[in-house]
Amino acid sequence: AGLASTPLWVLYPLAKRVTDWPQAVLGAAINYGGLLGWVAVRGDVDWAVVAPLYGGAWLWTLHYDTVYAHQDKRDDAAAGVRSTALRLGDSTLPALTLFSTGAIGGLAGAGAGAGLGAAGCPGGYVYFCGLAAAGGHLVWQLRTVRLDSPPDCLRIFQSNRDFGALVFGAIVAAQLLRGAGEEGGKGEDAEGVGAEGDAENADRRGSRARERHLTGFDVLRSLWCGEADIASRVRRVVGFAAERGGES
Repeated sequence: AGLASTPLWVLYPLAKRVTDWPQAVLGAAINYGGLLGWVAVRGDVDWAVVAPLYGGAWLWTLHYDTVYAHQDKRDDAAAGVRSTALRLGDSTLPALTLFSTGAIGGLAGAGAGAGLGAAGCPGGYVYFCGLAAAGGHLVWQLRTVRLDSPPDCLRIFQSNRDFGALVFGAIVAAQLLRGAGEEGGKGEDAEGVGAEGDAENADRRGSRARERHLTGFDVLRSLWCGEADIASRVRRVVGFAAERGGES
């Protein structure tokens, strides 16, 4: 399946010579990994999730790479290289607004397709709050970018690592909370079997119900604090989130 993206990678360097939208080709190629990641973890393709995810990520690529292209627009024009920066010109800021809005919409649709928008989903609030924060970051980019300043374009382009970190953190935290909530619910149901008249078991069930609201945060904290270096912490949290996603 990964080989299917090869034509896109081959075409991207050539796209700058034949189209004003090479950034669109880059987005199609670079975000193919999102489709592969889902299949690798889940073993299937749920288009209700991966289609808006791919579309949102593609629009995000259009957003940040158009900003990046504004650094080189004078040199590109002189060399005969085409880009969205040259094509859009003075209309770049409205176009960036559309790209960034669509990116957030696609990520929201992916979350809803994955069940995070369901009523009572433990991780849903975390995911959409994190997505709102990421959207706020894009608004900051749009309000502060100076497209005629190459150093400022580079600054805004590089700040997209923060957008990615916000979305990544929202996904991981939401998955951890959802998985922990499901485990807590199973444990609570198991405790109730054959013990409806037992006061001691009733107290235990009440305690578990209270603890369930803290379990997700406790799991995240224990996974994070259990490793000495940042790289190991991130690998451990991501591995746990992927495992929980495969079981849900």
